[in-house]
Amino acid sequence: MSKMPSVVLKSVIASVLLFGTTAVAVAQSYIGELAFANFGDGVNAPISDASGNVIIGSNPYVADLFWSINTNASMDSLAPAGYNTSFFVTNRYGGGYFYSVNAKLPIAYLLAQVRAWDTNYGSTYYEARDTAGEFGFSNPIIVHPVLPPAVPSRLTGLQSFQLQRLPHT
Repeated sequence: MSKMPSVVLKSVIASVLLFGTTAVAVAQSYIGELAFANFGDGVNAPISDASGNVIIGSNPYVADLFWSINTNASMDSLAPAGYNTSFFVTNRYGGGYFYSVNAKLPIAYLLAQVRAWDTNYGSTYYEARDTAGEFGFSNPIIVHPVLPPAVPSRLTGLQSFQLQRLPHT
């Protein structure tokens, strides 16, 4: 009879430890949504090519969201979200716009930057930049993805930008 409380106590402790670990794992895996678009609901930030013309049509340009959970991170340390979204023209806004499925990112305040590039010069931002292709980047912004079913948060504060080319050496 004296062993029973010890066994029960060990089971309770094991359950608490297991639940605690599970709770931490679940809390870290919450994924929020962010509307990866440069237009709509207070966001109007068309992107222009290196000539200063708004990007029209889907090829060869794409945009992606680069981000970090560290809101003080350097811009060079931001990771691509991997959406590589094409541009299109809207009747309401005109050219220079992109829209993707809602980006799935951690629910936290994130440092974010939109980057765009010409895929004729590389499938990634860095390849296009380093091979004299057109590339560009937005101002850094702080975003906070939200848990569905809430309306996905927006890229509030995003500003228009123009692509550029580095001289090829």
